[in-house]
Amino acid sequence: MKKVFLVSIAFLALASGVSAQNVTDSVKISGKLILDYYELDYTEPFAGAELLIFGNIYGYDYLLATTTANDYGEFTFTMPKGEYEVGLWRYQVYKDDVLILERQTCRKVDAQTDVDLGEWIPVIESHFQYYSAGEMQKMKINGVKVTVR
Repeated sequence: MKKVFLVSIAFLALASGVSAQNVTDSVKISGKLILDYYELDYTEPFAGAELLIFGNIYGYDYLLATTTANDYGEFTFTMPKGEYEVGLWRYQVYKDDVLILERQTCRKVDAQTDVDLGEWIPVIESHFQYYSAGEMQKMKINGVKVTVR
């Protein structure tokens, strides 16, 4: 019984030094991606876009997290307070196209409180049609009218 009591006292002493992370140590970095390039008749949310966040640790930049924009183009990172760079992968797949984004599609963020980047329209350098596995031919070619007899 004496051993159980001593072990209990030891655990209580250790537990008194443990503290949970304060909820205010984390911040949310969010925004909305809008897709606008000449193949579209109007702008629309950039659903499925893949984002990443970099942070500086001991003098070196590291990829800390990735996320994907939802159906409305919205994204959120929950990170500790600090300075970050939020960016997009340079190559994105959207519907039937592979989009090649401008280099340095990043935004610097000093996240001491929650940050809303607002609407963000990435610049698209070029694109080409993407054919999924098994799809051999597209019957639509821009600017060409095909008549089958």
